[in-house]
Amino acid sequence: MKRFTETSKWSDPWFSQLDPKNMLLWLYILDQTDNAGVWDPNRKHAEFCTGTKYDWNKVALAFDLKVRVLKNGRWWIPGFIKYQFGDIFKGNDYLRKSCVILLHKHGLTDFFFNGTEATERGKSDLTESQPLALNFDPPKKQEKEQAKFVPPTLAEIEAYATERGSTVNPKAFWEYFQNGSPPWTDSKGKPVRSWKQKFITWDNNDSGRTPPPPTFPLPKFSN
Repeated sequence: MKRFTETSKWSDPWFSQLDPKNMLLWLYILDQTDNAGVWDPNRKHAEFCTGTKYDWNKVALAFDLKVRVLKNGRWWIPGFIKYQFGDIFKGNDYLRKSCVILLHKHGLTDFFFNGTEATERGKSDLTESQPLALNFDPPKKQEKEQAKFVPPTLAEIEAYATERGSTVNPKAFWEYFQNGSPPWTDSKGKPVRSWKQKFITWDNNDSGRTPPPPTFPLPKFSN
């Protein structure tokens, strides 16, 4: 991907006062951001490409005036968009469109266009004056807490069958799972998370309905 570069940056007061190692890192980050100026920090890759081992707390302090950190740990460079695209609405090219899409994805639309934090509905992903160094590492993904499964009563299953207009036999359904070993596990032995979803599966597969009368083969008579 080709991007514009500011040739006068070498005389820029902020850039020129950086340590040479941080200068190189800054250029690396500008090349690694997406089209909205957001960088997903990868310290090992940055150090490998620049051949430098960084004190990331010091880096954060050095870049603090140019970077806003997002709640997910990514870094956003607000000045990137204006320099690369100018007015992102003047033009209908792919890069400008992708920039707007990415701003929305990162929760930065209202902040970028209005200069204010977003409303609750389009809540911004920006931190509130949190130091860059303290929020550099992306938080670990938290596992979604699974709600504790509560087995249904036969009356609940009957009511649900009536609600769906299902012909599944509620008692057969209840006994199948209640008498399992252990109770309320599926055919693979995994705990049931949603009995209603299992009921729908039975309904769709025509399982659990009152079975038809058994048929027996006709006897064979020898001559």
